Amino acid sequence: MHEKYLYRVLKYTENIDDGLKARDHTSTRTVCEHVESGSDYPSRFLSTSANLEAAKLFASKGWHQPKRIAQIDCERLRRENPHVQFIDLRDSSVLQRYIGPDKPVVRRCAQKYAEVLIEGYVPPSCASIVLVQ
Repeated sequence: MHEKYLYRVLKYTENIDDGLKARDHTSTRTVCEHVESGSDYPSRFLSTSANLEAAKLFASKGWHQPKRIAQIDCERLRRENPHVQFIDLRDSSVLQRYIGPDKPVVRRCAQKYAEVLIEGYVPPSCASIVLVQ
């Protein structure tokens, strides 16, 4: 993954001043289960989009107000948390590995929103609010 920035639609409970972290860093839920269920169940992944327009589209589906989108600086994140992992579901080989062809709806959702999962903590210094709707 070569993007400088990723975008996360923040939950109303998330505050970038606390950093961003998955709800359950010990979860055994798979990538496919995470994408399929969204935030219904805790997992060790943070969903992000590689595309601000896709993040805006995703934000438009929610009912919480205000809708906030955080920009995550990937280069800085790699420096500050060298153990962070990115799972870029836009890459067809990565998508195939984690979400098989037997899950076409889940695959389309991941592709529609240019989904890149982050596994690991995002320090406050790596995120900023770029949009409030």
